[in-house]
Amino acid sequence: MARTRHSRNDRDSEPYSTFAPVLYRIEEAMDLLRLSRTQIYREMDAGRLRSVNIGRARRVPRKALEDYVSHLEQNAVALPH
Repeated sequence: MARTRHSRNDRDSEPYSTFAPVLYRIEEAMDLLRLSRTQIYREMDAGRLRSVNIGRARRVPRKALEDYVSHLEQNAVALPH
């Protein structure tokens, strides 16, 4: 059986529901959280958003994104009606 090689563009065109990465690039975290690059790095520097380094590449674990959003929800102030 011959193996099919997929280009990066093939993977990028797949719907998110069929492939959920464990580690996200900074740009992907920016898109998912709807934050600027500056804000993402501020959150990481403050320790509110965890990241890992793989060589020179910085990645944000999926669990870190989930924990960050959970932390925001827990600290959200209810607006008066």
